[in-house]
Amino acid sequence: LLYGPDYRLESSEAYKDDSVFIYVQMELCNYSLSYWLNENKNPSSRDLPRMMRWFKQLVQAVGYIHSKNMIHCDLKPKNLLFTNKDTLKLCDIGRASELQKDINEWKTEKSRSLIESELYRSPELLIERDGVSSKTDVFSLGLILTELCVVMTSEERSEIFDEYRNGLQTEKNIDATTANFVRAFTQVEPSNRPTCTEILAQMFEIEVINESILLNEQTDSMDTTPILNKPSTLVRGFSSKFVNEFVVRKIIGEGGYGCVFRTINRNDRYVYAVKRVEVDSNHYETAVREVQAMAKLRHDGIVSYKVAWKESPPEGWQYESDIDMLKGLGLPRNHLKSMKYYDGSVYI
Repeated sequence: LLYGPDYRLESSEAYKDDSVFIYVQMELCNYSLSYWLNENKNPSSRDLPRMMRWFKQLVQAVGYIHSKNMIHCDLKPKNLLFTNKDTLKLCDIGRASELQKDINEWKTEKSRSLIESELYRSPELLIERDGVSSKTDVFSLGLILTELCVVMTSEERSEIFDEYRNGLQTEKNIDATTANFVRAFTQVEPSNRPTCTEILAQMFEIEVINESILLNEQTDSMDTTPILNKPSTLVRGFSSKFVNEFVVRKIIGEGGYGCVFRTINRNDRYVYAVKRVEVDSNHYETAVREVQAMAKLRHDGIVSYKVAWKESPPEGWQYESDIDMLKGLGLPRNHLKSMKYYDGSVYI
């Protein structure tokens, strides 16, 4: 439990002025690369050809973002998700920034996330110096490649990654060819790092970024489990798209970004992830731009965006609705950290 077994939400802390939430329906994935790395600590699990196939998928997705004049700025294993055991997709695209145009704003906004990301950041992003560019993501790619190829403890990982940021090249149990690539990706001077296009050409002999788009193919799974609770259009005086069209099966993630639900769409019976993100009104326009960024990126290596929408429930409605949801899931009412809903909330 996030607050301890005896925690109870008091009305005084459940409602405050000025809150905005974002709801985004997305493709559902199975687990993160972070989870896989934690579950596979045996060196034999790091089969180099397989790790390189995963890395190629990642570079193609990041290169596609760069081709759209954007940078991710938060590449890390938790933001890399598997749709099956050998298909890796990039998520949290909404936090990507347009080159230079939005980077200063991104720096001021990054405190919104509870980020482990500093571990994977480039030197220039960590100290927030000028010159952040697509090469910032390339440095993070080098760190991720190292972690794919080498089993490390948390302490070893922190030490090795700090050495890279300080310009000390470490080759720990990496073959010479891979070590040379990591050395190139983690150059302290950004201009000395290759682009994603150059990485693909040098490592995989791929000449162009894969921009294959699957707009019409349904890649989500169908759930045929009976849906017993079909709500009315109006629930306590308010019509909610989320309540009316989705059944929550599980809470699959929660953090500084909000929470993510595993859901079934009542209409098509397919399984989706629905993310809810809390922001205050001062950041509303930024949040809208993030959703727009997600909507315009279509690539096989990126978790696909479906739709976003806005809801403005009356005071107290969302809290009561989520209490009902938690009860249906057999969870205590204090399970969700994000269940601190404010007056005038907007859900998008």
